[in-house]
Amino acid sequence: MANEALISNSLSTLEPELIIILGDIFDEGQWSPNDAFNRDFERFVSMFDHNPKKSRLIAVVGNHDVGFHHRMHPYVVDRFNTYFNHTSSVNWHVIKDSIHFVTINSMALYGDSCHFCADAEQRIDRLTDAMRCLVRNERSNQKNDQCHNYYKSQQALSDSFSQGLLRYSRPILLMHFPLFRHSDEHCDEPDAMNAPEKNRFFEVNHDCLSKGASEYVLEALQPRVAFTGHTHHGCITKHKYNIQTGSTLYQLIQNQGKGTEVPKEDTITEFTVSSFNWRNKVNPAFLLAIFTPDNYAVSKCQLPNEITVFSTYATSIILIVIYIIYSVFHPHMKRISTITPKTLNGHINGSQHSDKLHDS
Repeated sequence: MANEALISNSLSTLEPELIIILGDIFDEGQWSPNDAFNRDFERFVSMFDHNPKKSRLIAVVGNHDVGFHHRMHPYVVDRFNTYFNHTSSVNWHVIKDSIHFVTINSMALYGDSCHFCADAEQRIDRLTDAMRCLVRNERSNQKNDQCHNYYKSQQALSDSFSQGLLRYSRPILLMHFPLFRHSDEHCDEPDAMNAPEKNRFFEVNHDCLSKGASEYVLEALQPRVAFTGHTHHGCITKHKYNIQTGSTLYQLIQNQGKGTEVPKEDTITEFTVSSFNWRNKVNPAFLLAIFTPDNYAVSKCQLPNEITVFSTYATSIILIVIYIIYSVFHPHMKRISTITPKTLNGHINGSQHSDKLHDS
């Protein structure tokens, strides 16, 4: 975990409405017995001072929390979901009835029909249908029973939907693994990987999602922006995906007016966030973002470089030691330091008086 003081100072200064953690909350959560996991969780809560009245917390599961795909165990995954209020591998969060966030367990997107993968795909498909239904409702200005059946299972959403408050906007995708890319060679952020490490090819399903899984998620959910972690380094990547006929985005564009031409593909931006921990990186950072139903803005906040911090400490200590040694071996430093304007005037007057006596 990152340094408590850094997190506490950042939260108290910025007072965010929403805190998003992009996974790897624990070092070895998959191996932790219950008492150790509970102790680490309490430390996590104390660090973030989570108060639902002040700020909402969304935590994404990472491989250090439950293990990589082949090491995930239902008990470990369920334990994480229970502690962090997850219902499954895919979770839908809505802020202010119109800003949608979708979190996905990256390790459940291997596409090998395992229990976790099959469940994730099924839930993504259901979520896609629900969002498409929401767009149709807004277009026809009528409530759809099929939509309501889905929202009844989501109590927080059901109330908003029943009252006609829930509005569709393209979702914001939150995952631990980055979407598919060959490497970080294109990354030029201040906290990006250093060469030659950035030229190393990524290992699919270990460093990033597979190309097929990435295309599936993007085409199904059609997010407007994505935020990921895992690599410990910052990066901005553009992704293109196809807009399928009848999809949510297809309908949304059609809703803008008759005669509006629907493009064949769309492009989104993925922000890979670096580790907020000096143990993993000498120049860690976090992102500040503003979201509205139709737009977003992102800026980066960087901590001081660890080398700069240590150099400053070392330089200060050396200067203090030099001053102490100089003061000890040069006693006149003390006499000079005790001279005040009053004593200085006394010395000057005394000198003038002795000059007069000498002249007489």
